[in-house]
Amino acid sequence: MIAIAWQLRQGTESAAEVDIDVHHGDVAQAAFYDDPRVLTISLHQHPAMLFSCTGLPAGTGGPGAEGSAVNVALPGRVRDTSWLRAFHAIIPSLPWQFRQHALVSEHGCDTQRLAA
Repeated sequence: MIAIAWQLRQGTESAAEVDIDVHHGDVAQAAFYDDPRVLTISLHQHPAMLFSCTGLPAGTGGPGAEGSAVNVALPGRVRDTSWLRAFHAIIPSLPWQFRQHALVSEHGCDTQRLAA
């Protein structure tokens, strides 16, 4: 989030953040929810199953920034093939379609626990 804010202050036209840890990327999404220059993508465990209780697919961006937030809420203990299918369906194509000039990836330290 700080890297994106810095990039925007430096004149970058658009940016994307990809967050793939188990929790929703709620801080970045909240910071840029109304900013059409920033695309936030979060692949996370369904919010009904895990703190922070945010990140439903219906959260797609604020007024004037609709479509700038993408939330992929996955079931707990999702299988490797399903997680990879979700990842490859969205990343990297969506950030490139958004035509971002900067890309930040957030991996966190609490990854999904995938079922074998």
